[in-house]
Amino acid sequence: MLSLSYVLLVLGLLIGVTIIFHQYEKIKKDEKGYLYSTVGYITLEGVDSSKMSMLYLYPDKITINDIQIIPIERVKHATFTMGSKSIDYRTPLKRRMYFLTIEFKDKKGKINYIKCHSKKNQHSMHSDYMNMELKINNHIGYVPPKLYQNKPYEL
Repeated sequence: MLSLSYVLLVLGLLIGVTIIFHQYEKIKKDEKGYLYSTVGYITLEGVDSSKMSMLYLYPDKITINDIQIIPIERVKHATFTMGSKSIDYRTPLKRRMYFLTIEFKDKKGKINYIKCHSKKNQHSMHSDYMNMELKINNHIGYVPPKLYQNKPYEL
């Protein structure tokens, strides 16, 4: 049986490591100057969709791996969605997938999309993508349309 002092020592170490990690992330965020970041497999011309990429929201731009840059003025809105995919055709099990889509105008004025998704069943991506959607939409002043009206209306 484990002694109480051993359990407290392990618990203290875990808390210490967590605090250090969060402080490191905050320092890194402050140094780079971004407002929020997330990771995922990004589908966009010029980005390798088979590798994980970093998506950063800065006050004046959105970047992918700090290489591809989209000025914030050209961003229309962001959308978070969920889906599922069969793990194996022989079983009814499904893998939950999360998607973040950012609509923007490219430098030629054409509408384009950044599609970021998780390939694995990562529940942390759910909150990351939702937060990124909210931060982008709030930052650019976009208010999503309501799907249902509360007032009576004629069909």
